[in-house]
Amino acid sequence: MEDPRDEDVATKVKTANIELLSNAYERARAYTNLVILGGYAGAFTIWNFSRPILTDHGLVAVALLLTVSLATFVLFEVFQMYFLTRIFLKHRAVLFSSVPGKEFLRRHEEYRAESNAETVRVLLIMWSIALSVCVLTALLALSILLDTFFATLFGWPVWP
Repeated sequence: MEDPRDEDVATKVKTANIELLSNAYERARAYTNLVILGGYAGAFTIWNFSRPILTDHGLVAVALLLTVSLATFVLFEVFQMYFLTRIFLKHRAVLFSSVPGKEFLRRHEEYRAESNAETVRVLLIMWSIALSVCVLTALLALSILLDTFFATLFGWPVWP
């Protein structure tokens, strides 16, 4: 027969790890957003100044890839706003409920654990997918630009 204390310890460890992942996600997301926004500013600036040396296909390919990347980023941010607003509204309901202190603390802890688990379960996966699409399409666009730069510099044929 399993000791109930083992179950309590396992639950506490699981809860602590979910909270840790949730907090790590928040920090990583903030840093990633800063890097991605700076990357878009740089990529669109380089693309704009490179337009005269790009072929028509290259111009459209870079624009399309950067647009897909940026649209994925924006769509994820909108999804995240909806997701977090839903969580905040639930939290608001807990904060403004008129229940005795002990019941409030129980509900608050239950809410916190549930929202952390939901963040890890949903947002972390969606963020990983969105980040992969954003980075992959942006890198493809930049590789076309780099190919054009080297081709122009060394007199090679330009792709595409």
